[in-house]
Amino acid sequence: MGINQVVLYGMGGMEKTQLALEYVYRHCGDYSSVFWINAATGETTKINLTHIMQRLFKHHAKLSDEPDYIAIGRLLRMTGKLNLTGMFTVQHPIKEQHVINTVKE
Repeated sequence: MGINQVVLYGMGGMEKTQLALEYVYRHCGDYSSVFWINAATGETTKINLTHIMQRLFKHHAKLSDEPDYIAIGRLLRMTGKLNLTGMFTVQHPIKEQHVINTVKE
């Protein structure tokens, strides 16, 4: 199964949102998930992507009484990025990288 990604960009008022909503409405059965990302700034993009990751981790953690966060990380192609407690591991932290408690908010 391939991953389909679509990016709409352009000046404000060009009906990008309406186009995206219509596409999702017509093709929602073709996808298991649809994520809406506010990419107005780099910061909002990071925040929105972090929320998506948190929701994915929470969803997979709820499938088991005792979540295996290492396995969840492998499943989501993030091998080595989650520790045993469900927290991101950051090898070389920089200003934009925060250790995020993905499951226990």
